[in-house]
Amino acid sequence: MVARGRQRWSRPGTVVIESCNSTWLFDPGQRLFCRVPRGTAIEVPPPPSRWEPYFALDVDPHSESFVVILNEAGTRLLRSWRHVERCSQCGGEGTTELYLDPIAPGA
Repeated sequence: MVARGRQRWSRPGTVVIESCNSTWLFDPGQRLFCRVPRGTAIEVPPPPSRWEPYFALDVDPHSESFVVILNEAGTRLLRSWRHVERCSQCGGEGTTELYLDPIAPGA
């Protein structure tokens, strides 16, 4: 599988995909992935605590979409799109990363 985008760091077999807001790193051999903000200098590998397990990576060959399947049942998914020139997802502007951490009461 070949992902488009600049590959700034990798270990053998690492797949790098640039989305509108993130750089996704996949280690298929260990079934681990890491997502960092797009544009982050990653000449050095992200720390082990940033890597998360995944079950499969499905890259659609007919579109710019990809799905990270997090569990064997396929009930936990992350969907995204590769960022390309004249990107239909962000209009070429990129987006900011959204965090889904719980909001503390009174915050």
